[in-house]
Amino acid sequence: MLQRINLVPGFSATDHLRRLMPLLLVGALLLIVVVLSGEYWWRQRQSALLAKEITALETATNQSEELQKSILQLTSQIKSMRNQVDQTTDQANRLTGHISMKQNFSDILADIGQALPPSLRCEKITINHEGGSIEGLAVHYRELPQLANKLRRNPRFATVMITEIDQSGERADSPFRFFITFQLQSKKQPPVLPRSGD
Repeated sequence: MLQRINLVPGFSATDHLRRLMPLLLVGALLLIVVVLSGEYWWRQRQSALLAKEITALETATNQSEELQKSILQLTSQIKSMRNQVDQTTDQANRLTGHISMKQNFSDILADIGQALPPSLRCEKITINHEGGSIEGLAVHYRELPQLANKLRRNPRFATVMITEIDQSGERADSPFRFFITFQLQSKKQPPVLPRSGD
């Protein structure tokens, strides 16, 4: 039997390598492109996430600043309202003191009116926190010590003094001009309402 012999020279391993080299290079380039694309995509995603976090932090910072401004405004309003409450409390205390003083003065006037004899004419009564005076005309001299004694017995009056008696008329029955001073018993001041925040 005859055997065929191939006389055509065959490809060497170097030739095979040369033929495969472009395919290997293209494959390597594709692999590099895929890896770089994946890296780029991952970095873009990380960058987007960082941008979101930065935006969220900036928003939180802005909200925090707005909250701080609101807190400062509220603090200022609270201080202003406390000042107004304090002023109102002071005014109420002063009004309470004035009302109690008016009531006391009216009571003092009532006591003086009850002590005055019917024939004695009062022309002027002056009252302050510590005391006061009574000026007027008396028909009879004896009524003046009686008036002073009645006032002394009243617990509102501390001291009562007849400081001046003058009969300036020419007639014997002309009235006596008198001037009586008195001191009031010291009373406690009206209670002071507590201030808010004390």
